[in-house]
Formats: sequence, structure tokens, C-alpha cells
Amino acid sequence: MSCDLSSEMVRLLKANYDSPACDFSKVPGNKVMVDTETDYSEIKDGVKLARTLQIEEVIKGQDFDKLVYGCRANNELLPFPDASFDAYVAGMSLMLVPNHRN
Repeated sequence: MSCDLSSEMVRLLKANYDSPACDFSKVPGNKVMVDTETDYSEIKDGVKLARTLQIEEVIKGQDFDKLVYGCRANNELLPFPDASFDAYVAGMSLMLVPNHRN
């Protein structure tokens, strides 16, 4: 899972994985899905996300051994249901958010 608040960074993520130089994409069983269109960072009513992402529905019926999924999201309020992941690493981003404990 890869999230970034910048739509340009999400587009770069997709371009990197689409590149012929990307080794990950060449391995049989590896799959890359990057949503460059949906903004999962938009806040509604000042407290909740306008859109959420049901990752189980996205990967349902997909055939892969390893998956990279990328989208535009705010690491303070992720668009996934609680307990979707065991851990979330927010590298180089805590200085960009008002409340890093979120």
C-alpha cells in the first residue's frame, strides 16, 4: 500500500511501476494497481472522509502473489477500514501534518 497527499507523487508512483526498468512488475505474480483519479484525502463536514476505500473489494477476484496498491490519501485519516493493516509507515511526512498522533 502506498499513499501520498500529492496527486503528482501518485502519478509518479504509477509511472515508476509502468516503466520498463521496474523489476517488481517483471516478476510473475506481482501486480501493481495505482488509482491516479480518486482523491481519498477530501474531508467532508470537517471530520470525515468524503470517500473511503474498501480494499477487500478492490482486490477481490484479482490474481497476484504480491500487490502494490497506490492512491491519493492523507496519512492523518486513511481511507481504509480499521484493522486493514498491521502497520502503517509514514516516512518523511510527520512534519507535514497538524496532528501526527492521528
